[in-house]
Amino acid sequence: MWGSSHAFAGESDLTLQLHTRSNMSDNTTIKKPIRPKPIRTERLPYAGAAEIIRANQKDHYFESVLEQHLVTFLQKWKGVRFIHQYKEELETASKFAYLGLCTLVGSKTLGEEYTNLMYTIRDRTALPGVVRRFGYVLSNTLFPYLFVRYMGKLRAKLMREYPHLVEYDEDEPVPSPETWKERVIKTFVNKFDKFTALEGFTAIHLAIFYVYGSYYQLSKRIWGMRYVFGHRLDKNEPRIGYEMLGLLIFARFATSFVQTGREYLGALLEKSVEKEAGEKEDEKEAVVPKKKSSIPFIEDTEGETEDKIDLEDPRQLKFIPEASRACTLCLSYISAPACTPCGHFFCWDCISEWVREKPECPLCRQGVREQNLLPIR
Repeated sequence: MWGSSHAFAGESDLTLQLHTRSNMSDNTTIKKPIRPKPIRTERLPYAGAAEIIRANQKDHYFESVLEQHLVTFLQKWKGVRFIHQYKEELETASKFAYLGLCTLVGSKTLGEEYTNLMYTIRDRTALPGVVRRFGYVLSNTLFPYLFVRYMGKLRAKLMREYPHLVEYDEDEPVPSPETWKERVIKTFVNKFDKFTALEGFTAIHLAIFYVYGSYYQLSKRIWGMRYVFGHRLDKNEPRIGYEMLGLLIFARFATSFVQTGREYLGALLEKSVEKEAGEKEDEKEAVVPKKKSSIPFIEDTEGETEDKIDLEDPRQLKFIPEASRACTLCLSYISAPACTPCGHFFCWDCISEWVREKPECPLCRQGVREQNLLPIR
């Protein structure tokens, strides 16, 4: 009897242990790790033009603050001349640092935090990846800087090879070139600022943004990075648009395009009339006009302008070292050198234009007037 009771107790304990283990295994299988739900960007509404502009203005402000801190630090270490010489580089570096620390690593910028915006790709199916973000940062910071630098060097080269196409005075335009190549070079050399700024293309892109409110910057349109709100919008919340401003930009661009076309057709008509009049008279040998010097008082007794000194030629003014042969204003070799009373060398055109707007030396800030400039011959 005792044996049977002990056997019954053992069976009961075994049954209890199996039941406990079964419950533990059931609890273990139920508790699975909870994965965070992916962000459904297709449910978020696109950001409006007003919010995008507000975020962009905020980002520009913080970029300028970062640049100012960088300039203050380097000014104490390298001096004012270094800051003036590498002003564009410092601006590009600060902008790249700001976007690199925010957009490149996948975080929001301070402007995006301020307006609660976030990036998504065109169809709102996913967030932009690392490659897309890196391409956007490069195309928004480094590529424009390299483009302007290369175009500046190309312009300087063309000005040396085609000096007869350069207009030094708007009141005395150069004769119209004959070949299409020279016409393109003349337009590029004399309208360099408008060409590098891509005014027409930029105006069209900005007008499209104001009408549709999609991409404020061209680099974002190229990489397909569009803003969406990080929250749901109230149906009764008013949305501010700039469609009328976009239409006005389109109208202004169309008017400018028509005016330019009329001027071009008028020039062609005038040229054809002059050609017909010239055929009636004896053809004279065409004389290529000499390059007009920007220094009006360096002329000989016969009224012929002397050759302009270009420090890119190491044979000219050999006493000036190589490190000092570049103009700190245009960052190219000094052409028609001029000296300020404090002893600094610049291009005559660069320093004369500078002192007309700000009568002081760009490097040491000593007061200088245009009549105090000394041309070097």
